[in-house]
Amino acid sequence: MDRDQLFVILDFILNKATHEELQVIQEALKRREKSSGLFGNFGIHPKDIANEAAQQMSASMSYSIDSIRQMVRQFVAEMIQKEAPELNQKQVEELLNAWVPEPGGKGPEKQQDEMPPDLLLQMIRQFLAYSTDSMAPSEVMSLFEEIPGWPDKYWQRFPERIRQIISLYLKGKIDDETCWEHIMVDLDISE
Repeated sequence: MDRDQLFVILDFILNKATHEELQVIQEALKRREKSSGLFGNFGIHPKDIANEAAQQMSASMSYSIDSIRQMVRQFVAEMIQKEAPELNQKQVEELLNAWVPEPGGKGPEKQQDEMPPDLLLQMIRQFLAYSTDSMAPSEVMSLFEEIPGWPDKYWQRFPERIRQIISLYLKGKIDDETCWEHIMVDLDISE
C-alpha cells in the first residue's frame, strides 16, 4: 500500500467515519488481531484490514439503506391507504413503485415528453399567445431571457396531437373555441 492510500484511510477513520462505521472498523481490527496474533507487531497488513473493513461497511450500509427504503415504503403505503382507502392492493403497489422504486427498478413507465397537464396547458397558452401576437412584450422578453428559444422548445415538448390542433388553429382551419375544446379533451382537463 502506498503512502497516499494509507493517508486516505486514516483521514476517513479519524475525520469522516460515522459511529457505526467506526464500530465496523473496530470489529475488523479485533478479528484481525485474533486471527493473526500479530497485531502490534510488524505483521500487520493494512490492505487486508482495509479490505475487510470495506466489505463490512458495505454490507452494513447496504443493510441500512434497505432498512430505510422499507420503512419509507411502509410509511407511504400507510399514507396511501389512509388517504385513498378505495384503492386496491395492486393500485397501492403501483403507486409505491412509482414513488419509492426498488433499487434497480424503473419506477413509473413514462414517456420522456410526458408532462403534467396543467404545465402543458400553461405552455400551450403562452405559445398560442406568442404565435398570435397577443402576448405582452414584457412577457415575451421575460420568457426569452428565462428560456432562450422557448417557442421551439415548447413545440418539441408538445404531444403530436396537440401540435396538430395548434397547427389547424394557426392556419385558420378551426376557430379559437374548437381549438381549446380539443386541447382540453386531449389533456383530459375540464374548465
